Amino acid sequence: MPKSKSKRDTYTPPPKPKPPPSPTWVPVVGTGLIIAGIVVILVNYIFPGFLPGGNAWIFGGFGFMAVGLGILSQWR
Repeated sequence: MPKSKSKRDTYTPPPKPKPPPSPTWVPVVGTGLIIAGIVVILVNYIFPGFLPGGNAWIFGGFGFMAVGLGILSQWR
């Protein structure tokens, strides 16, 4: 006797392969950039005038931290 349509097997695709783990430099560089950004901002506030360029270093520190966060978001 033939099977009804609801009882037929349906195609299930094979599982996707797991991506390979990230290289060792990814967490090191990402964490280093975040720490460097924090240090730049703290130096700019604790020792005003120590870094030439004034408050532009604040944006640079936040930029370092943003790039570090972007790198760490790719860590597997």
